[in-house]
Amino acid sequence: MDFHRDSRSISSPFYFLFIIRTMLNHIRVYPLVLGLIIGVIGILFIKPEQIISYKYPVPEKAKDIIYKDRNDMCYQYIPQEVDCDKNESRIKPFPLSL
Repeated sequence: MDFHRDSRSISSPFYFLFIIRTMLNHIRVYPLVLGLIIGVIGILFIKPEQIISYKYPVPEKAKDIIYKDRNDMCYQYIPQEVDCDKNESRIKPFPLSL
């Protein structure tokens, strides 16, 4: 028996195009377009839960950032290096107004 390769062998670029064309013949256009439209509308009108991220000052960037509290008051931190052991009596908790 003479064994020869089919013109649609896997290594042929035309075989790849044949497979793509065959798959495209089985796709229904109307359900595809309807699904895409419903998906886009869903993405546009259903908003994800908003994530609140709190930004606290770090000494390196404290002068570059201006903060705003709930009362629309703007403020900025100015870092000062102090010796905590000498100023231990002056240290008290400071609640953040978020």
